[in-house]
Amino acid sequence: MEESPPDKARIHHGDIIYLYDSEAVTDTHHLRPLVTESIPNTPVKLRVLQDGKKKNVKVTIVEMLKDMSALGSVGKASGEHALAGITVKPALTGERGVKVTKIDSRSLASQSRIQAGDIIFEINSKNVKDVDAFQRLTREIGANQEVLLLIRHGRRMIFLSNAP
Repeated sequence: MEESPPDKARIHHGDIIYLYDSEAVTDTHHLRPLVTESIPNTPVKLRVLQDGKKKNVKVTIVEMLKDMSALGSVGKASGEHALAGITVKPALTGERGVKVTKIDSRSLASQSRIQAGDIIFEINSKNVKDVDAFQRLTREIGANQEVLLLIRHGRRMIFLSNAP
């Protein structure tokens, strides 16, 4: 699979983008519209704080895929429960779990600490070995059921309790 623009620019989860094409970025809610309003295939200069060091990065904004099936095997948790609205894809080759690729901003999951890029290893103490297991386990979640997750968030492994 082709690398994303952040991967190519070596921007990692936890890095802080504080300047987007000469405009100050105050938080993630400010960054998202700057990116979405950019013209696809346009290079953009970023100032990033990475591991305590400031660095200049140049990325090319690309159009987001409308058809997620182009990424290969993907799954989405549906229904009305704490994980509804999360889209995942397989984790790296040889790694168990699934990688969160998107969280619907209108979903219950958007109100949790789960973020795109997180790897989900367990749902309610049951292994999530692949996308099929993720979909099966999320179908078992009740509407008002609290969910216990084991995830890798950045470099840390954490248990996260998600309640609707």
